Amino acid sequence: MADLVKIERWGLLFVGGKDTNGQPKSCFNCPHLLAKQEACAYMNPSIIFRRLTHHGQVYTPVCGYQIGGLPTVTDNPVFMGKNPDELGLEWAKGTGTNCYGYEGGAPCERFIHTEGEDGICAIMIEDDNKVDSDDCCAAHKGPSMTWQDAQKQIEDSAWPPKYRAVATGALPAGTVLKCAN
Repeated sequence: MADLVKIERWGLLFVGGKDTNGQPKSCFNCPHLLAKQEACAYMNPSIIFRRLTHHGQVYTPVCGYQIGGLPTVTDNPVFMGKNPDELGLEWAKGTGTNCYGYEGGAPCERFIHTEGEDGICAIMIEDDNKVDSDDCCAAHKGPSMTWQDAQKQIEDSAWPPKYRAVATGALPAGTVLKCAN
């Protein structure tokens, strides 16, 4: 990690644990999430925000623009259409993200444990790099899947298994389907 450029706390879109009541940072404790639409106000509505399970592990949507608060409930959403790659969107392994894996969040590889559950961040400038276990920032680096892979998982899970083969064209040639009245 010696080759990392050191950055000031404000430049990392830092979110303290107090901002989310100690819970891992995720889209589900951010006011940018539009709850009814399962979408983010910063992005476009085609990206669906749901927790998913992959190989028995929970994955949760997170991005660098997360701020603490409750999701927004509205019938009149406004979308900014920003690129999810620019916002750092990913699905973190666990219930969200934080420095030390606190409360089931994905731990950050840049966290250096010092004492208790606290430590320092390897990417922050040395005179302001102390962090709590439940803090997080846009430089978080931990176990995750890309937002594109998550969307594929969500899309695939939208169909009940017996209809998935029909939707994907994976039925063997000559298969006859019977429809219920």
